[in-house]
Amino acid sequence: MELLDRLWSSDKFEFLLLYGRRRVGKSRLLLEFVKRVGDGNALYFLASDRSLNYNLRRFSEAVCRFYGVPFVRFESLRDIFNFIKVNSKGRRMLAIVDEFGYLLKHDPGVASDFQDIVDNVLRDTNVKLVLYSSSVSMMESHVLSYRSPLYGRSTYNLKLEPLKLGDLREWFGNVSFEDLFKAYSVTGGVFLGI
Repeated sequence: MELLDRLWSSDKFEFLLLYGRRRVGKSRLLLEFVKRVGDGNALYFLASDRSLNYNLRRFSEAVCRFYGVPFVRFESLRDIFNFIKVNSKGRRMLAIVDEFGYLLKHDPGVASDFQDIVDNVLRDTNVKLVLYSSSVSMMESHVLSYRSPLYGRSTYNLKLEPLKLGDLREWFGNVSFEDLFKAYSVTGGVFLGI
């Protein structure tokens, strides 16, 4: 949360790549952060494991709903972020793409699209872009690797890890070490619904 606060308080464009295994708490972390910055400052889009065309339509719907404008079907991700740039009018704004890996899975060219968005569309804005995914291997090989069009463009990279055994003492206080160890052995540090 401290890293997200630092990202939000910046007066320039920021770009966070967030990734980690499923159920580790990425979405929860960002949704809690959205509460802190206010819904009116945060555009959230959850990508689907479907075609890029399908996701462009859903992203278009989310953008139009966020800005309170009649539905417009954007033809590309660049068009969407150009619209966001124009309509953010220099104000601080958070743009989140959840399950970014699905977009890459259905169209590997999405990494190049976001290179253009970062370099040419959002660079001189106060937008905070967050792309995150549960596909650790895809993020490491297609986004963070030297061969990726997005290599070196993010201002922050965060791999969210499961809780460590020692962290459980904070959560569960006076529980015996044996019970903490049992809980950790069953969950692997991923506690659903806590």
